[in-house]
Amino acid sequence: DFVNKFGVTEDYIEKFNTLTQKMPHALSHVRRGGSVCSTFLLWATCSGATQSPPPPCNLNGVLQNGVCVCDAAWDGPECATLAVLPAPKNGGYRQEHTSSWGGNAIYDSDTKVYHGFFSEFVHNCGLWTWGTNSRIIHSTSTTAIGPYVFYDEALPPQAHNAHIVRANGSFGKFLLWHIHEPNHSCIGPEYSCARKCSNGSTPHTPAPTHGLSPMIGGVQMRQRRDMNWTHNSGQLHVADAVSGPWLGGYAGNCNNPSLWYNEDGSSARACEGPGHYQPGVDFSNGTQGYEGPFSVPRINITCLGLNVTSPSPNGFHSEDPVIWKDSRGAYHMLSHAMGPWSMPDGVHAFSPDGNNWWCTPTPPYNGTVVYDDGDVVNFGKRERPKVLLDPVTHELAVLFNGVTPQDEHVDDYSFTLAVPIRQTKHLTNV
Repeated sequence: DFVNKFGVTEDYIEKFNTLTQKMPHALSHVRRGGSVCSTFLLWATCSGATQSPPPPCNLNGVLQNGVCVCDAAWDGPECATLAVLPAPKNGGYRQEHTSSWGGNAIYDSDTKVYHGFFSEFVHNCGLWTWGTNSRIIHSTSTTAIGPYVFYDEALPPQAHNAHIVRANGSFGKFLLWHIHEPNHSCIGPEYSCARKCSNGSTPHTPAPTHGLSPMIGGVQMRQRRDMNWTHNSGQLHVADAVSGPWLGGYAGNCNNPSLWYNEDGSSARACEGPGHYQPGVDFSNGTQGYEGPFSVPRINITCLGLNVTSPSPNGFHSEDPVIWKDSRGAYHMLSHAMGPWSMPDGVHAFSPDGNNWWCTPTPPYNGTVVYDDGDVVNFGKRERPKVLLDPVTHELAVLFNGVTPQDEHVDDYSFTLAVPIRQTKHLTNV
């Protein structure tokens, strides 16, 4: 299968096996789905199975005469870096006095419009009120990259981390996955359940929690006392139309859910957990509905030793996974690198079959963004990665992230960034 799809040769396998035999000190271990698996660098194979080399080119291209020929969306000698293009400053979803924190968009062939669903904080508060003030808004754009313009409120506070998909291609229902249960008694414009702020930032408050110093650079930090730290709170709302109404009620053991639906109704679901800051994936054959049931146990994906910007002395973790399948049938997952605190780097995991996963040894992107006017910005936080695939070619087209321009402890204003990804054939009007 690898030979046909990815150009792996017997010589490639022989070289890999020789290398691993000569470098036993490079082997480490990672727990996956309840079993201990051996890894060479970040390339994992389960014990008890025949050891095989990692797929070449990180499944982001094909090997031709020993050289990786990368797909349009990827760069580098091993196709490990996203080939992002300069971003328009008015792209994504950004309000001057209102913060938002990521989400994704889909193209609706009925309306010929891109529909973005993003987490936005009511009462002009910032990121640190995500547990109390976050609602999911519906926005629209004539282009994939944006700008996305507010249309209406899809779900009230405290719904957060939206992931919109359409089941069974262009003919199924619209599925809005998220975390935290919406409080339908907390409605605007009062939003009595939420804090009140101004200018898109949360006021400084004393006595920050979680062991943080109350001062950073002489500035008093914000506290997280009012935040909802409930995990395993995946929620699903379903609608016949992209504008709703949204009917819910399903709650699953899946924190920060992301779903990929196949044409036959089967699906792959990425979650954070059951371990905290440890992405995993499970599957459903779709015969009993959009919400599963999903396979047990969940396959845990751990990347050890990733070369992130500020590696944690306590080990590496990641969160906020998003999953998709490429045109060759391989699965891919992006997540946000975590250390002792947040890092701007992304993580890329990949699998030819959904069961055996590897990770690239370098980040697919970091906190630096180049804009189309030449400005370069290094964001303090860059999290919640989501992707948009071209509705025609099914290539990667846009990377969405929640970002903070400054250190969040000084100013927690945030917005939803959209960065175009290189394609062989660009989206209409992008």
